[in-house]
Amino acid sequence: MNSSLPAQGDIVCGRYHLTQLLGRGSMGVVYAAIDLALQRRRAIKLMLPERTGGTTLQGNPTLRAEAAALMGLSHPNIVRIFNFEQEDELELLVMEFLKGTNLHDHVRNLPERRMRPDSGLRVSLDCLAGLQNAHESGVVHNDLKPGNIMLCDDGVVKLCDFGLSGLTEHQGPQRKKLVIGTPAFISPERARGDTQPDPRSDLYSMGACMYALLSGAPPFGSHRDQAYEGHARQALPKSPFIGPQIHGFLVKSMSKRPKDRFESAAAMREALQTLLNRLDRDEANGSVVSGVRSELRSARRAQGARRSAKARDMVLVPPRTWGARPHPFLMDRTPITHAMYEVFVRETGASAPPGWIGKKAPWSRRDHPVCGLTHKQARAYAEWSGSRLPTLDEWLYACRGPYDTEFPWGDDYVATYCNGPNGPGATTPVRRHRRGATAEGVLDLVGNVWEWVDDPRDGSASLAVGGSFRSHPAGRDGLLATRTIEPGEPVDDVGFRCVRDAR
Repeated sequence: MNSSLPAQGDIVCGRYHLTQLLGRGSMGVVYAAIDLALQRRRAIKLMLPERTGGTTLQGNPTLRAEAAALMGLSHPNIVRIFNFEQEDELELLVMEFLKGTNLHDHVRNLPERRMRPDSGLRVSLDCLAGLQNAHESGVVHNDLKPGNIMLCDDGVVKLCDFGLSGLTEHQGPQRKKLVIGTPAFISPERARGDTQPDPRSDLYSMGACMYALLSGAPPFGSHRDQAYEGHARQALPKSPFIGPQIHGFLVKSMSKRPKDRFESAAAMREALQTLLNRLDRDEANGSVVSGVRSELRSARRAQGARRSAKARDMVLVPPRTWGARPHPFLMDRTPITHAMYEVFVRETGASAPPGWIGKKAPWSRRDHPVCGLTHKQARAYAEWSGSRLPTLDEWLYACRGPYDTEFPWGDDYVATYCNGPNGPGATTPVRRHRRGATAEGVLDLVGNVWEWVDDPRDGSASLAVGGSFRSHPAGRDGLLATRTIEPGEPVDDVGFRCVRDAR
């Protein structure tokens, strides 16, 4: 955070007591605050100087007009902006305080890591109602994404963080126009740098949001270059969780050319309401038309796969919009533990791992990952259990999640989210570091023990990945570490988990 900005505990403009940092928006940081004059809770957005390049609302008539337009919006599905305030060089927007969570976090917290079709479509209807009001008032959002849509505790959906399209940044003696928007959800024309406010850009972004809510991942990934390429040139990927009727709706919403999209938010909302009514009617009547069958099948496919893995705690890793693997697969939620490996030893007569007493796993480490096994021993367990070791691509596919980040939680290594070299210096129970879980709930992929993967190599060396309690999970370049292990090398900090095909 910029040191020139106020911090938690400060009072700004003589009346707003900043009580808690809520997050960062496209143009500023947002705090929960108490309006000392009215004794009301408010949200305060502090405008970031580095995002405005020294341009202020007071000094820019375009920005001032846009801020005034935002304050004029009044709709149940749009967050209220009460006032614009200025104190010296500090500028802030005073907004309605909302209790709830944004849709990005809401979806991440769902067991399936995506919304059910009926829920996702109804939330989208509310979003389009807010967009319709904004567009009819001459306001374009410019940065629509799940993180800018709030699902309040009372069930109300509200659009937040409307971007100010007139902001510029300094670059040498000239000013360069900022590309306003988030790569994963930006329209093709916005990605090209077209800054003319066009409501149809919001409609494209709304379609991309719907795709992410229903499938669990944005349509073309989140890395800028990859996303821009997809928005500009690639067809909308099909998802097993989105049936053909909804897919067709999204194809029109996300047409590359603005003139091929819905002509307005009102038209898009009407078409979505018609689609939802048709799906509701077909399901209520018990009819089995092909479209509804596909809608329900796509949602139930994952549920059936999870039921089949219930006895063994496996997690469905769904298709991503990045990478090459086209089909979902099941992965053990945790590394194989001593207790799980004990069953294999008892039933097959296999050799016990180092540190056991006879054929019994140490009681104090029954819920720790079993380690000290060779790649061949790990593969034998996998075959016995009706599964196999993951390939490197599958392991990375699960670890990097729907947004293709370096670690399950993001691109930066966080020591407290896993058992690395800064921990106790030994293995820990496999379910201890829940904050390091993947989007689907896979635990301990990073840290605790290296994990064997099946990766064809020249010679007899094998590959492990993810780091351990002894070896830093992030390499010198900050990226996720891998380890090539030659025969005879110590493997006392190497474990494994298994996968199965979900088809």
